[in-house]
Amino acid sequence: MLARASLLAALLACGSTSPDVVARRAGDAGPMDGSLPEVCGGSGPLVQVGDGLGRTRCGAEGRRPVFRHALCTCAGASLATGLVADAFDAREGPFVAGRPGGSVGVNGALDASDDLQVGGSLRVFGRTTVGSSLRLDVGETFVAGEDVAAGTLRVGRSLRAASDLRVARLETPAVIASPAAAVSIGDASGVGRTLRADVEVERPCGCDEAAFLDVRGVVETALAEADGQDVDPEELANLEAPRTLALPCGAYAFTRVGGAGLVLELSGRTALFVAGDLSLEGSLEVRLDGAGELDLFIAGNVVGQGRFLLGEAADAGRVRVYVGGSGTVNLGNGGVLAGSLYAPRAELVSPAALEVFGSVFVRRVATSGLLTVHYDEAARAGACPDDVTPCVDAGECGTRACVAGLCTACAGDDACDAPRVCGAGACDLPPP
Repeated sequence: MLARASLLAALLACGSTSPDVVARRAGDAGPMDGSLPEVCGGSGPLVQVGDGLGRTRCGAEGRRPVFRHALCTCAGASLATGLVADAFDAREGPFVAGRPGGSVGVNGALDASDDLQVGGSLRVFGRTTVGSSLRLDVGETFVAGEDVAAGTLRVGRSLRAASDLRVARLETPAVIASPAAAVSIGDASGVGRTLRADVEVERPCGCDEAAFLDVRGVVETALAEADGQDVDPEELANLEAPRTLALPCGAYAFTRVGGAGLVLELSGRTALFVAGDLSLEGSLEVRLDGAGELDLFIAGNVVGQGRFLLGEAADAGRVRVYVGGSGTVNLGNGGVLAGSLYAPRAELVSPAALEVFGSVFVRRVATSGLLTVHYDEAARAGACPDDVTPCVDAGECGTRACVAGLCTACAGDDACDAPRVCGAGACDLPPP
């Protein structure tokens, strides 16, 4: 088992501003022994995981926050029943449809068998394949590292293609294509202008193994400290009947969670640590009351045959799920997640509709039910000073440019999304 000091060091390396992880007794108002504050004394995420790209000075050790996208995958994405990504800000109130934003990043290939709607930007390092009768709608910028094949493609700001582009119909203010790329557009009447220029594409999601949170190590430490907690670590290992468990604020470690369905009623800030898999035949429901929050650390994988309801839309940002396994997060009946999912080694699988009010960072996505991610812009809060704004693209920066993940004044036209040009440090459309 890991030493308590090792856990503290691991959390600090991941950018935690409040490294409180393990409480001996639920509801204990003080720290265990002075070395670690306990869970009940704060609010918000227990850890801030960085993406490891190291391009900014914001966040721990210069890391950008992981949750900069509605969806980011370290490998590919296969979407059989479509994707909707938009945005809201939980600090301003509950989710309201219609707000622009919600970017998507795919380090591998993107394959879709239904319409895709991305309110922010779309960055795909590999190929992008959307059926010839389907529609891909991108609100901001679309950056494609390899071939693009689609039916109707609409891009709000500009399309940057590093390789071949074959689209039945294209609507966008500007296309920037690499000189060697073959460009085939059946109906280009909605294209403002086409430019030939070098297009550089980087992997949008930071997936350096060395930068991943050691979820298993965190859970092992929690389990080692479980001898003084009020709940038996084996209590949820094999549920023979559906169980409702009400927990006050505090931290609780379990060997595994399995069997019939489980309802968790949480009235305060709560951390749950699962040393094995979370595998349920029934549903998993998390009910948050008052100041209820949940940080759920699972060392293994997730298999759920029932529907997962982890909070509600009004609870956005109050649930965080960290998965350390390299298998799957398999949600057999879909569900709702009112927060963020961090599973950089696992594949998210859902044959039924899944709705997220937060952010998803996984190795791969393979869904046959509609995946809807309402990106919570509050997920970036605290990553940088108040006067510094982290960004995915210039669409989040107004008239400023997005350079190395930060909104800043432009220094030249290359920093602006064509057809916008740089003038007096601002990106704007050229005069007619």
